[in-house]
Amino acid sequence: MVSGLAPASASPLGIAAPARHRLIELTTQALLLLGATWVAYGRQQGGSLDLTYLVYIPLIWIAVRGGFVRVTSALLAANILAVSLVGATVRGSALTLQLGLVSLTLSGLMLGSLITQRRDDAAQSRHDALHDPLTGLANRTLLLDRLTHAAHRAQRHPTARLAVLFLDLDRFKTVNDTVGHDAGDRLLIEVAHQLRSQVRPGDAVARLGGDEFAILLEETTEVTDAIEVAQRLLDTLGRPYTIAEHEVLIGASIGIAVAESGHHEPAELLRNADIAMQRAKDQGRNRYQMFSDNLHHQAVNAMELRTALHNAVIHQLLGVVYQPIYQLPDRELVGIEALARWRDPERGEIPPTTFIPVAEHAGLIRPLGRHVLTRACHDFVRWQADARVPRRLYVNVSSRQLQDSQFAEEVSDILKESGLTANQLSLEILENVWSEGDVTALATLGQLTAAGIHTVINDFGTGFSSLAAVRGFTVAGIKIDRSLITHLVGEVGTVAIVEVILAMANSLGLEVTAEGVETAEQLEVLQALGCTRAQGNYLHPPVPASHLPDA
Repeated sequence: MVSGLAPASASPLGIAAPARHRLIELTTQALLLLGATWVAYGRQQGGSLDLTYLVYIPLIWIAVRGGFVRVTSALLAANILAVSLVGATVRGSALTLQLGLVSLTLSGLMLGSLITQRRDDAAQSRHDALHDPLTGLANRTLLLDRLTHAAHRAQRHPTARLAVLFLDLDRFKTVNDTVGHDAGDRLLIEVAHQLRSQVRPGDAVARLGGDEFAILLEETTEVTDAIEVAQRLLDTLGRPYTIAEHEVLIGASIGIAVAESGHHEPAELLRNADIAMQRAKDQGRNRYQMFSDNLHHQAVNAMELRTALHNAVIHQLLGVVYQPIYQLPDRELVGIEALARWRDPERGEIPPTTFIPVAEHAGLIRPLGRHVLTRACHDFVRWQADARVPRRLYVNVSSRQLQDSQFAEEVSDILKESGLTANQLSLEILENVWSEGDVTALATLGQLTAAGIHTVINDFGTGFSSLAAVRGFTVAGIKIDRSLITHLVGEVGTVAIVEVILAMANSLGLEVTAEGVETAEQLEVLQALGCTRAQGNYLHPPVPASHLPDA
């Protein structure tokens, strides 16, 4: 656990303890120097050859504790006092010899001190260049150097293995946003301590930047050794941490890459562990994933897909189609949902379930979402002019878009530009936006609802399926996830879940839409349960703007 720093103690006079101790030391040094000089030179003319060595004691102490400037000042003061005590007959006296010896000795000490300081500064510079300044762990440069030497050693031992664990903290951004960056730094320091405590003294632990860490395990005899370490780390980092009087839960996603007989370049091994870590995150976080050649192949494909998607987003090559939402049982058109579509020249039609997660990870979801929202708003206004107007336009919004503090203003600008009124727009948002409590995202939601824009919980039934997290926020409705609708026929448990969702939403006055209706049997069950809105391919598939059905 990390606790706050205690305030420095102070004396009754209000002087802090370190300053008080320094004052006492300076006073003691001055009195000792005055006393030694008086004993050596004040009691007999010219000083005593034996007693003048007493001046060494305070001067050496001052040199060691105070450095060059302070000891020079002290030596000058001792010379002036000695001359004043001996009088005019200085030349040829023991004073000249003794102060000369003292000066020469101190000059040697200070020269040695300067050389030592320069050497220490160089050593500190080398240390700083190879270590993380916050946690004191090795940085990427030192880790790669350790990896290189470990790989060379492993090549000389056919049975030797190297393992690299690439670790990324889960929900660390939430900690920074909620309790502040200082608390986040203290959490990183505590995590670094926990990582060191879970590995052997000879293993290397490094911070690569942000909330990313890596661990080099040398001389592992079995792959299971690395897995055991990863599991220990998950158990340790999954416990609550107390930071700035707040209890926080983070967890971690860990990728494991193992090199047999050192046959891997250091950078390649680290990259492989990173690829495996990304897969662990994609699979739900708070878990580990072993690297494999198949994962590498998938990573290369994903990189190529990201590049193609980037070009498509930048050049606005993605299309938008629209799926009607109907009122039941008369099937009146009450809404239309805008859906992004992508046809790549080389890969053909790529489903949203493939390219939307890629856009999220590649930082493309914001320009993609802006393109879809802009296009949909303009199409909706054109439908108004043609008198083919559903009541409301529904557009999906990512949590990444909501984390942009300028998003509400961006939506407002699009509405003004297109001529669409705020109360005609509904934004579909995943439940985790509320449950994760991102400060910026929640503030953006508040701005959107204050502007008159409706918000709808999308894919309800796949997460916590609780409306408790949205208390205090204006929510217009929920959309039941298609995974529940798919298993609605013949599964009593799923029917019961949908029935509970409908009852809960109706009691709160929320509109409920069942999405993904594919068969007449599913629609029949939904109507029997009292569901009043539905969309899906059975009712009407997504179509281009020019093929919108009449209201």
